Amino acid sequence: MGYLEPIRTQQNLPTILGKGQADKLQTASGAGKKSDSPEELKALSQQFESVLVNQLLTVMRTTVPKSDLLGGHATDMFTSMLDQELADKISKTDGMGIGDMLFKQLTALKEQVPADAIGEAKDKDIPK
Repeated sequence: MGYLEPIRTQQNLPTILGKGQADKLQTASGAGKKSDSPEELKALSQQFESVLVNQLLTVMRTTVPKSDLLGGHATDMFTSMLDQELADKISKTDGMGIGDMLFKQLTALKEQVPADAIGEAKDKDIPK
């Protein structure tokens, strides 16, 4: 994994997650906004876990055979909304622990690396 891999992943985020999930995550992150609040970082970590859990639920649901009894666009929309709500509830409770681990690692990284150094390195590493 090269140093440009996170940039490529961010550019492909709508393809990987779906446009709605990517927009929700970028809105929650306050893309471009600089913040030092641990509460905002915690909320963003939970949001990331929610997106991940939603993707897991969606993929797991595709492995279950569909019934002819109930089906159609309305059922698909309902299950999509159900998956999203379940993912939100899972991430806001103890969840899978991914959000907490991400929060702890980002907080530790933030303490190790000064904010000015991150901005300088970011400008140098991105090719134009």
